[in-house]
Amino acid sequence: MRYLGEDGVERHFYSAHFDNKAITVLPWGSDLFDCVVFICDLACLNVVADKLAGTVVNANTDYVHVVGPRAEWFHDLVDATSVCIGRQAHVGDGSPMTTWDEEASSLHEMARSASALHGGHDYVFVWVVGSWQDFNKASEVLSVPLKEDMESNYNRDYQCPWCDYFSIDEPGTQCNCRVCGWIDDGTAFDRLDTYSDSNGLTLRQARANFRTIGACDAKHLQDVLSPEKRDRFRHVARSHP
Repeated sequence: MRYLGEDGVERHFYSAHFDNKAITVLPWGSDLFDCVVFICDLACLNVVADKLAGTVVNANTDYVHVVGPRAEWFHDLVDATSVCIGRQAHVGDGSPMTTWDEEASSLHEMARSASALHGGHDYVFVWVVGSWQDFNKASEVLSVPLKEDMESNYNRDYQCPWCDYFSIDEPGTQCNCRVCGWIDDGTAFDRLDTYSDSNGLTLRQARANFRTIGACDAKHLQDVLSPEKRDRFRHVARSHP
């Protein structure tokens, strides 16, 4: 098993070479996770298809995305296997949810498709079907869009008026700052004592809170980034006159 990295929404991606051996211990324990089946070699797929489909549906998978040649066929096999083991009553019931992409043919196209997975869980497991050489190459290629996505997500144009991190795409859009939790309602940096209806306090109070507890308000403590992750955003400290 190999850790590939995280994407811009902090999903953690892992990869493994599938060679008819199920992985019984996962880093996230028994939590639900999303899965990608990365088909590099059809001859290998023909050998391991039944075993892999069983592994996928017996695991705690919530969403399965299949990419590469014969992706639709293997997607259908996963659906049928889920019915056979009693996980879902009928094909298409959505346990697990399944999608496929056969148009992605090159490794780079397959990697883009895999990184765009629409599942909603924090962990994504990628089973690579092919040789060990295929696994090594696929894992290398898969890490590229993850890194690009993460870097673009931490490269914003505007400073939050609360924490001074460049964490805002566009001012006044009512989006939460991921660093401090401020709801960006357009309150200007120089309006320290103007009460914000969206946030329930003034900018002066919020900035003081961020300095002491690391969030604009205690209710946002569970939602904001850790100090290690917040430092991925550019920061330029500002002071009021």
